[in-house]
Amino acid sequence: MTSIRLPVSGIEIDLRPPGGAEDVLLADVSAPDWSIGVRLSEMIAESPRGPVDWGELPLTDADALLLAVRGSLVADTVRADLVCANPECEEPFEIAFGLCEYLEHHVPDRPAGVVPLSEPGWFGLADEDEDVSFRLPRWRDLLEIGHADDPEGELRRRCIRPDDVSERLAARVERTMEAMAPSLSGALAAECPECGERLEAQFDAQLFSLADLSYRARSVYADVHLLASAYGWSEPAILALPHDRRVRYAELVRSIA
Repeated sequence: MTSIRLPVSGIEIDLRPPGGAEDVLLADVSAPDWSIGVRLSEMIAESPRGPVDWGELPLTDADALLLAVRGSLVADTVRADLVCANPECEEPFEIAFGLCEYLEHHVPDRPAGVVPLSEPGWFGLADEDEDVSFRLPRWRDLLEIGHADDPEGELRRRCIRPDDVSERLAARVERTMEAMAPSLSGALAAECPECGERLEAQFDAQLFSLADLSYRARSVYADVHLLASAYGWSEPAILALPHDRRVRYAELVRSIA
């Protein structure tokens, strides 16, 4: 069991390792998407405080949650292979960073002037004459605006009221929201060790985590087939095994085949 504290909401979360049902969920997707993250959280995460509406989590918390699951099961270090963009170099190289260090660089902060409003989750700016209220983007927003013609505009309309605030104020609100819930996804700065060329690599914390978890789960069908053939166990019985135990049994069968 892994326990974490979500950085924005402060909710304490207990995570159990994914089992057979979760492995099937992860193995069945051709390309991980954000809805899988919500479903996975519903299956393996819980809070000692009581039920959690995972769709209501701020996006920063959603990213941190899936990074924690990936870190506990795969590795605490993120590694990515890049190729230098300099046409005179084009050397491959690797970037790597630890998740704890990464989260320490994205600590939430509430700027001066921010006040909570009576409507849960909404905030105002006490030092502004122009009327404005805002809330932090949520996991559900990400799921619902994915196919919108203008996702960024739709997200702004959902999170900032009224729609016709000045561009100056809207920009301040967006900076405030970023401070309160720093994005864990975006451009990562990198430098080619061969020629010093600087470049940016796009990092999506959720899709990166789900891709690694999906790869880890891919053996589930082969494991079920192997153990059912070797021991006559039913699929439900095999899927009820913890992931690591199922894999060890499968490796044992393969080693003596």
